[in-house]
Amino acid sequence: MIFTKKSAIITTLVLAGWYVFGLFVTNALITSGEVTQNDFKNYNVIFLINLPYILGAVVAFIGRTRISKDSSVGKALLALGLTCASLAMGFVTWFYFETILQIEIPYPSLADIFFILYIPLVIYASIHLLKIFTLGLKKNSIIQALILGLISGFLLFKLAGLEFPTISLDSPFTTSLFDFLYAFADAILIALAVVILRLSGGKMTGGLLFLVLALVSMVASDLVFSARVDQGIYYTGDIGDALFTLTGCLFALSVYKIALNFSPKNEIY
Repeated sequence: MIFTKKSAIITTLVLAGWYVFGLFVTNALITSGEVTQNDFKNYNVIFLINLPYILGAVVAFIGRTRISKDSSVGKALLALGLTCASLAMGFVTWFYFETILQIEIPYPSLADIFFILYIPLVIYASIHLLKIFTLGLKKNSIIQALILGLISGFLLFKLAGLEFPTISLDSPFTTSLFDFLYAFADAILIALAVVILRLSGGKMTGGLLFLVLALVSMVASDLVFSARVDQGIYYTGDIGDALFTLTGCLFALSVYKIALNFSPKNEIY
């Protein structure tokens, strides 16, 4: 069992407490006329999107307590836990701007900082996981994988018919900056997925398979969300948000598998 009774109770209480607190705040705002019943629906959607990311963070942090903090696995779990936490904070912040402040598309905003912050964290986690599964690899193999990954990432934009954005003086600096960072981040995620596939030699064990799927799913989520916003057809709870939820589930499964495989006696306390 990955969870003992104690850790399962803690996890349930954390999730239930956060949800009830959110319901209390949202209901108070509806009563005061600050938000509408539709915003209440938005809150439930955001909670569902956040659920797998929160679970991923909790499992990672609990799992790390059973593994040496200085080991590659311990460092990877910490980074993946912070990855999930950063994404969860991004969605919560997005909800605040969209529902509480009534900003239809809060971009750019504080939420985007959290949505960018997880990139170096997931890279850091992947590096430490690859140290475990790619022992004995030659330096040339690693360099080749990095080059192949970067080329694949940038080719994605061409195949999708997208132009890689640049920082322009014709639009607000923060908007241009985040446009560039998001595009660059998606290219990096695809590159990272290719690097993991290449260096692992197809041995997708210990959660690596789910991590690769999570990286690809995140890129797909970003592209679908951006396209729907550009077309003016995005709404809270649409296909883009469903993909973000799927990505969270894949991240959580990756963390679960890593913690399960490396925890003593396959238990996490």
